[in-house]
Amino acid sequence: VKYMQALALGLPCLAPQWITACFNKGAIVDWEPYVLCAGASTVLGEAIRSRILAPYSATEAKLAEVIQQRPRLLDGQRVLVVIDSKKSRNEAKEPYIFLAAVLGPSISRVFSTQQARELLLEHQKAGTPFDWLYLDKGTGTIDAVLAPTETTGNKKRRRSTTNQPRIENIRVLSDELVIQSLILGRMVEDDEMYT
Repeated sequence: VKYMQALALGLPCLAPQWITACFNKGAIVDWEPYVLCAGASTVLGEAIRSRILAPYSATEAKLAEVIQQRPRLLDGQRVLVVIDSKKSRNEAKEPYIFLAAVLGPSISRVFSTQQARELLLEHQKAGTPFDWLYLDKGTGTIDAVLAPTETTGNKKRRRSTTNQPRIENIRVLSDELVIQSLILGRMVEDDEMYT
């Protein structure tokens, strides 16, 4: 997760030999030859993708400037996060929510699939729809948010409710989609994931 956080923040991930080289030279050496790859891309058929970073001096770089200049793959977009309110589940998902947040969207949180559906419909009706839905699997299913079911009859069979408004034009943001987008350097399209 730390490696992905560095990718999201636009920080170079360097081979440990860079430290050895700096120590041996008694000075900070150019970091570019030591940059590690972004990772294995499912979009590129598991090919290892190189990182593309603007070069800068390791001795003159300012962390705040490097982070400020990072690509924001979700800049200007809106993400609704649905996460269990239990502290232990919430803490387990925080690194992934951090990754999503670093990509630049505005983020809203709710704690149940029902709250998510209500908020999505409210914003859709107001003309300010969310672009993305990020759902912790421990909280429920995507279908419970986008296509709820109702229990009918004595057999308690579930069927899709047809009289409820549909939630339209929202993409699902998963941990793997965030990771693969960071590796690719842009948001992966729905039809590009080969998992």
